[in-house]
Amino acid sequence: MYRKILLAALIAVVFGLLAGAYAGATGAYAACGQWPMCDGLLSGETGKLWAVQAQRIVHLVELLLTLAAFALSFRQASPLKPGLAVATVAGQIALAATAAAYHYHPLLLAGDLLLSLAALSFIYRSWLAAGMDAAVATSPAGIKPRLLVSLALVWMMAQTVTGAWEAAIHAGTACPEVPTCLGHWWPEVDYAQGFAVWRGLLDAEPATFALAEQVAVNWVHRISGVGLIMLLTGIGMVLSSGRYGKRAGRNGTIINALAFAQLATALAGVKFGHPLAATLLHAALVPGIWLHLLRAAHQLAHVPTAEFAAAPQAVAAAAPQAEAVPQPAAGPTEEAPSLLQRLQKGLRKTGGGLAGLLAGLSGPRIDDGLIEDIETTLLMADVGVEATQILVRSLATEYPKDTPVTADGVRRLLKTQMLDMLAPADQPLVVDTGRKPFVILVVGVNGVGKTTTIGKLARRYTSEGHSVMLAAGDTFRAAAVEQLQTWGERNDIQVVAQHSGADSASVIFDAVQSAQAKGVDILIADTAGRLHTKSNLMEELKKIKRILGRLDETAPHEVLLVLDAGTGQNAIAQARQFNEAVDLTGIAVTKLDGTAKGGVIFALARQFGIPIRYIGVGEGIDDLQDFHADTFVDALLGQETA
Repeated sequence: MYRKILLAALIAVVFGLLAGAYAGATGAYAACGQWPMCDGLLSGETGKLWAVQAQRIVHLVELLLTLAAFALSFRQASPLKPGLAVATVAGQIALAATAAAYHYHPLLLAGDLLLSLAALSFIYRSWLAAGMDAAVATSPAGIKPRLLVSLALVWMMAQTVTGAWEAAIHAGTACPEVPTCLGHWWPEVDYAQGFAVWRGLLDAEPATFALAEQVAVNWVHRISGVGLIMLLTGIGMVLSSGRYGKRAGRNGTIINALAFAQLATALAGVKFGHPLAATLLHAALVPGIWLHLLRAAHQLAHVPTAEFAAAPQAVAAAAPQAEAVPQPAAGPTEEAPSLLQRLQKGLRKTGGGLAGLLAGLSGPRIDDGLIEDIETTLLMADVGVEATQILVRSLATEYPKDTPVTADGVRRLLKTQMLDMLAPADQPLVVDTGRKPFVILVVGVNGVGKTTTIGKLARRYTSEGHSVMLAAGDTFRAAAVEQLQTWGERNDIQVVAQHSGADSASVIFDAVQSAQAKGVDILIADTAGRLHTKSNLMEELKKIKRILGRLDETAPHEVLLVLDAGTGQNAIAQARQFNEAVDLTGIAVTKLDGTAKGGVIFALARQFGIPIRYIGVGEGIDDLQDFHADTFVDALLGQETA
């Protein structure tokens, strides 16, 4: 609802801009010197009067919508920008009342347009911020492209103000030819008087401007416009380069198209004497360019972190084996790290605080200070409030009274409680070889490592002797299809894929049919990353499940949700929404090596009881491991290895 109200407010501001452009182009302001209602609305030049009145009504609608958004923003997001939008729209209403009393002075009309751009900025940025997904990792682009967009916004604002000034003093037809003006490349006219912004503000009659002064304003607006078009074209090319994602690339293409259209309407206006249609179209393009520049600024500040595949390391095949060279007698070889050692290394950030706290622990008894330290450490690891309270309560009540505190004693008690919490989730995935294919549907938001997890699973099952097929169901992200195909080529695994933008359910349907025909053991289906808060996208997942059921009523046999441990408690919200949509049967928690929030596994196990099938503790092919609660807790608590 919050974003819908913001969108409605955005549309209202655009309509207000167009109503103002119409009133200015037709001279309607001069016909209505009253506020809030124009005299003679039912007689005389009603078209012009209603144009002015419509703008005032739209301003009132804007105020009501922004007030509603401001009220909702306290629950949805920061109220700062919606509050500024309310203040800006209120300023427009006050300015409209003032303008009527001062003969619609050009300075006041330009100010109204400036406030409209400010309102668009605050409302649109609030709308963009409300649509962001905290689970998708982002990082800002370099400073240069962001500065270019900021420069364009400032330039666009100045250009819009000069355009409003030009329209208000009726200077649009002062230069009737292109590219020169009155036969000169740089007319020698009075530029200072053309921009004498205070002239006539307090006079009894509206100010008048001589032709030379109108030429000055027209020429400055024209030259500035050429520079702005060149800047917009450059920004469009930068965004379209592909360095900042597909969405930014599409936005760059749109900015280029809008800049070209703005230039075309300006030239058409000069050539045909500024007809009303050309003037209104020229004005309508202003909010379009402005909004797309704001979108570009947002996209450059939040570039999605690419989801790269951890390239499988073909160690033996990587280096060509030349002639056999006699090797010296082998000395003692370093043993490969055990599962527990790899887990301890990967969980260093999550378990480091707790293991460090327990190491060397000693004292006469359990005291409040120790309990508080353990509680803080667990909460910082995102174990969750409820699970943390259970752990510290058991420590306070079940540790033997008046017994000296030792690290082993505390560790033993915590381990017992942690294992009880994780017991429902301690169920590694067992592939039912009687079902061919055994269909694994992989779901999750963007950026959590879905495609990489699929590649590692495929490699793993292949090494175990299973035949595997992959379905590239993430058709909305071309890189995902290419990434999956790369995994398939490197591991000699067939990948069923279609063109970018194809129906995901259709791709997976074809893959199941192909796997059935070829007797494939395991089919792993990728799906498009989607925001867990978007109900329409979640419906697509339900559709995929229904279609799979037509070919095999028991499919999918595993619905695996991939979560990024770094999102902490946001992972709980994701699990809840996906579970409600598609009945999850398993979870894979990735990137445990890169975060201190791995304790979220306890919250997941306690709240949902969904089996945690796999955990990722590194980028290596062997770092996607079966989840075993006992080994995980030992690594978390700093259990010494043998």
